[in-house]
Order: sequence, then C-alpha cells, then structure tokens
Amino acid sequence: MKMEQNHPKSSMTPTPAGPLVALGSALACATDFTEVVAAVRIALRAVTRPTWYGVMVMVDGASPLIDLPDEYTTSVNALLLLCKEATVRTMTAILPKHHTLRRYNIAVVLRLVWQGNHCGYIVLGPPAERAMYTTAQRATLAMIAQQCAVTLMAQQCHNTTQQFQQQLTQAVDHATRQLRASNRRLRELDAAKDEFVSMASHQLRTPLTSVKGYISMVLEGDAGEINATQRTFLTEAFTSSERMVQLIGNFLNVSRIRTGNFTIDFRLGDVAALVAQSIESIQLIAERHHLRVDYRPRGVIPPLLIDENKLRQVIVNYIDNAIYYSPGADVITVRLYRKDGWVVCTVQDHGIGVPQGEQRKIFTKFFRAHNAQLQRPDGTGIGLFLAKKIVLGHHGELIFHSREGQGSTFGFRLPIDRLTPHQNISPNENHSPRGK
Repeated sequence: MKMEQNHPKSSMTPTPAGPLVALGSALACATDFTEVVAAVRIALRAVTRPTWYGVMVMVDGASPLIDLPDEYTTSVNALLLLCKEATVRTMTAILPKHHTLRRYNIAVVLRLVWQGNHCGYIVLGPPAERAMYTTAQRATLAMIAQQCAVTLMAQQCHNTTQQFQQQLTQAVDHATRQLRASNRRLRELDAAKDEFVSMASHQLRTPLTSVKGYISMVLEGDAGEINATQRTFLTEAFTSSERMVQLIGNFLNVSRIRTGNFTIDFRLGDVAALVAQSIESIQLIAERHHLRVDYRPRGVIPPLLIDENKLRQVIVNYIDNAIYYSPGADVITVRLYRKDGWVVCTVQDHGIGVPQGEQRKIFTKFFRAHNAQLQRPDGTGIGLFLAKKIVLGHHGELIFHSREGQGSTFGFRLPIDRLTPHQNISPNENHSPRGK
C-alpha cells in the first residue's frame, strides 16, 4: 500500500456516525480478511484523515496479512515488536522525545482484540489536520478496532468451519470409496463362496444318499441277518449319514436363498402322509436317544399344493431339534389337525426350552440360544432359518412357544383355501396356489 498524504480541506472534524454505519455494512458483507482490511482503510480515512496508516492481521491458522506503506514493509518485525509493547492508544505527542515510536512517526497503535483473542494491530501516523487526534476521534478509532476484531474473529471461525467441512467431506468421500470397494470385494467373495458351497453340496449329496440307502437296506435285513453289535454300528453310521444329508440340503437351500434361486415347487400332496414319512425317516435317531415319537393326526386333512421335499425338511428339522434338545425326556408329541381354515402341524418336546430373552431371534440365520450351544455344540443355526423361509413360501404362519427348562413347541399353519387348486389336476402336475 502506498503512503497516503491527506491535505486539510476543512477545519471541521468529520462526524463518525456515517463512516461507522458504512463500515458495519461493509464488514457484514466481507468474505475474507482482505475485504475486512479494505473496509477498515476506508473508515480510517473518513474518520481521522491520518498522514499514514496500516493494518497488520495475524489470525491463528492463517497467513499474516500486512497492509503498510512501502517504506514500512521492510520494518514489519520491528513494528510488531513496538506494537506489542505499546498501549491500546499511544500518542506520540506524550511520548518521551527519543521514544522509538517517534522515529517511525507512529501516533496511535490499536490492538485488535475480541474476547481475549488477539488478531492484529491498526497503526496510524499523526492526523493531517492537527497535532493530535481528538478525544472523539480516538473513541471512534477504538470502535473501528473493535468492529474489525469481531469481524476478523468471525471470519476465522467461518474459515475454520469451512476447512473442517471440506476435510470432513474429503474424509467421508474417501471412506465411502473404500467402503464401496470393500463391499464389491465382499460380494465377489460371497458369490465365490456360494458357488463353492453349491458345487460341494451337489457333489457330496449323491454319494451320501447312496451310502445312507445301502446302510438302511442292511439294517432292514436285505443283505442277511446281522447281530446286535453290527446293528449298533450300522445304526450309528445311518444316523450320521442321515444328518450329513440333511446338513448338505440345508446348505444348498441357504445358498439358493442368497443367490435368489430358492423356489417353492408346488404340487398336490398329502400332508398327513408327508408327516408320517418324515417321522419314519428319523425314527432310528429317536430310538437311539430312547425317545418315542407320538404322532396322532386328527380329522381329515385335505390334499394341498405343497413342496413336499422342502416341507419335509421343516418337519424333520423340528423333530430333530426336539430329539437333541430333550435330554432325559421320553416322548415327542407330533400333532396334525385342521382348524379354522388352516392345516396345523406341531412338534412338542419337554426339553431345555429357549430363554425368554433370546426367543425373538430364534428364526434368525446362524443364531443359536446359549443353552442350545451347550447342549449341542455342533449345531449350525440354519435349520429354523430355512424352516421360516419354507413356511412363509407356502403362505403359511410359524408356530413357536417355549419356556426355558420346560420345553418348546414348534410348528406351522398352512392356509387351506390358498393352497387348494382351482380345478381337478393330476398329483404330479405343477400348480401355483391361488392368490388372496
């Protein structure tokens, strides 16, 4: 900034009201430190007509803004030291004759302070019209300094906020990109895992089914008489193969659910016969645990459009759980009946039950109650999850009641009207259930 010399045009002191109002308006519109300093310069010229003036802004976190006449720019550090030692208003006329400020022709030093935060100085040379600034002029200068300090600190807060928002936006964008990349990678890994599970399950299911079938034939005497020890060993092998086939089927269905390939193949079927067959398939396991399955269908159960294979999984899973989670019990009760337009099937045990606080998560994938984990550490937590998918896929409803230490009842309801075909069809025909 060039040194500005002001020549007196009038002996009257300009009124400060107008310049202060103009300064307030200009500061309100200022968007950076440079505009703040420019507005202050205009107010200083209008109010005091100094022989020279300068503004030094030093806000934390920002580069210093030095606005001084050319001849003072080489003495900035010296001026800063002098300003730090000066009072809020330093009049050269009352300073000692050899005071350093006289050498720099400084008449007034105004500190820019707001709420204890120091942000710079305004320095002025002597007034052009008289030897000293009047009391009114000095009061006006103090108000200018205060307005300047308030605006500078507000601008600093705004800049800090903007900088923080920019950094936050950049950090969020970076984190979002990383998250999207991670999600893509996880989806790729999930797809690879599902493909592997599906392939491995298909490859294992066929030979295991054959093993199970041949063991069953031997147990039934098709290969000749077997002694008690042989029957014990073969029963153990049959039980293990049965569980493995069931487990593989569960994994296959979970994989199909994840890939969107899980479907319900509706065909006209006999629910009562299906329940009886399911019990028969797991009878050896029940006997091994010294349990009797009490099955009592009640009334006439109409043929319904069902997916027999998947509904069998539900029934077998319910009975299998009842067997393994009923230590010390002697009977599992299976009921099948018709009620209020529904076919109802329930499996009741007198086992360990499900804790009240964990019941709401019982049909969640991979969830197992803590007492179930203690009773059967090798469980997978997917049987009930699949049961829910299958029952809901039949437009049915789940049944679940339990008290810890007293047993549980699991079951389902199937809507008769919705699962009854519109017309007479062959039992082998695929048919969709009627909509509501």
